[in-house]
Amino acid sequence: MKEEAKKQMTSISIDQIKEVLKKNDPGNFDKMIISEGQDIKRSNYIFARLKFDKVEREAELIKFPLYGAVENNFSDIEGGQSKHGNKAVINSDNIFDTLQNSYQIKGGSFEVGNITEAFVYKLDESGGEVSKTQKKYFFPDLTYRETCDECHGEKYITCDDYECEGRHNYDCTECQTDGKVTCNPCSGEGENTCRDCSGDGMVKCGSMLGSGLVGGGFGSSMAGCNGKGFVYVDGGNYAKSGGGGPKPKKEKKCSKCRGKGEVPCKPCGKKGVIKCNNCKGRGEVTCSKCSGKGDITCSKCYGDKKRYGLIDCPTCDTVGTVAQVVYVNSHVSNNSIEKIILKGEKLNISDSNIEKHVNSSSEETLVYKKVNDIVEQNYDEYSEEYATMFEKNMGLDKNNFPLVTKEEMYYQVVPCVELSYKHMLTNTSHEFTIVNFFDDPEIIFHSQPEVLGQSAGNITKSVGGFFGKIFKTKKYKAKEDKKNEITLLIYLAKADGKIEEEEKISLSEDIQNLDDFLNSEKQILFDLMNSSTLPELTKKEVKFSTKERGAEVIDKITNLAMADGEMADDEKILIDKIKSMI
Repeated sequence: MKEEAKKQMTSISIDQIKEVLKKNDPGNFDKMIISEGQDIKRSNYIFARLKFDKVEREAELIKFPLYGAVENNFSDIEGGQSKHGNKAVINSDNIFDTLQNSYQIKGGSFEVGNITEAFVYKLDESGGEVSKTQKKYFFPDLTYRETCDECHGEKYITCDDYECEGRHNYDCTECQTDGKVTCNPCSGEGENTCRDCSGDGMVKCGSMLGSGLVGGGFGSSMAGCNGKGFVYVDGGNYAKSGGGGPKPKKEKKCSKCRGKGEVPCKPCGKKGVIKCNNCKGRGEVTCSKCSGKGDITCSKCYGDKKRYGLIDCPTCDTVGTVAQVVYVNSHVSNNSIEKIILKGEKLNISDSNIEKHVNSSSEETLVYKKVNDIVEQNYDEYSEEYATMFEKNMGLDKNNFPLVTKEEMYYQVVPCVELSYKHMLTNTSHEFTIVNFFDDPEIIFHSQPEVLGQSAGNITKSVGGFFGKIFKTKKYKAKEDKKNEITLLIYLAKADGKIEEEEKISLSEDIQNLDDFLNSEKQILFDLMNSSTLPELTKKEVKFSTKERGAEVIDKITNLAMADGEMADDEKILIDKIKSMI
């Protein structure tokens, strides 16, 4: 990789850029005037991919009742520093698996700030590589068993229910052992105020019918008077004169309330109170807390003689002994990261332009390997720089955890240049970038001088050209002369099949710009320049407003033919042909 990188980093000249353009895009190159004196924007984009193995270590503390299922495993690791030293391997994970699977007990993070070199311990290895699965190691001085502090080894503690407090059976404080409590809805009275009459015993006499007319001439008012004490009744017989209508209505005392406007309340029988439904009139109900027994038996603690008023110790789970292990977990992971690194100034391209030129299937090279005290390094000047950058960005280290134990790298340099040029026909300046300059150059043009858009100016020129053509104005003739002049210059430039730099410059100076032409006229000139085979010249292309103007054009195409120092045979033939046609 190193030698290939050096090759890609070699300097690039204007002449080399021209050769790449000429070879890869000759059509556009023929219209590009590239200044020799301009500075080349050169940048190297480096694709780097790092595959690495990382070891992370974390100290954990697990506390647990010393169940019989794990006691034998624990016996293997207890004994302190005198037996195991400062640190020792845990050869079996049975104790951790049993605690998690059978008792749902797992270790938690432990701060090792006070433990000197807590993570300094040999990695497990196999076949000259760091093993993917690492054994736990523990700190013997922090690994021990002890009598449970909460129950003092008794396995049970006093019931922690706030009412029971170890009594197991106790008097009900709600009913004071009576089994009955005062009925809340009636406050112990056994009856409640009647809602219908609000305690008055009387209610308003029933409402009248919709028309207020009840019965006939006899004045029946069984529906009530709506509290008024009277009802309206009709006059009975129809009048014999005056249109034959009924006699006017008249008031009559309500027979239901006898004119009082109210009647006795039926639900309470005029008493104003009704029996309480909750207590059935007794004024008390069964105590819900003790179910009427007067005492309570705690459901949380034991009731047998030996454990009366006690509950299982939550700390030791009735074992009486607890244990703890402080240990270190080591996790080995395989990782990969890739990045495009810019060396030089940012060019007018994106990472996606670079990625297309990256050989992403290339194999990585082993550049670093560390298996405990054995270290192997195969960096070159570039891979070491890129690896160091990755390590810094990801917080990795070769001496501390998270610890890098293996690095494999692939990198590829994609050289790029950016330059400006002048378009030969439009005389406008533009920029382009060449990506992957040496191996597989991709030319990216950042603007398109030959892409035409409609504008107000173009419309104005179109209208002016129309009237100029009709009236043969001086301005119109000058423009037609200029158009034919450019056409003949293009024919001459392409006559010998190649356009030299001197010819481009001369042609550009003669043309100056295409500002006076319509888009349609510009497009004709662009198409002519881009054509691989030019059509035969006609009288139309060699027609000029005056002989003097024609002679001037002959001089210009002759000068163009000599711009590179000599006139080619094809150029001479074309000039003679044009002379004969003018």
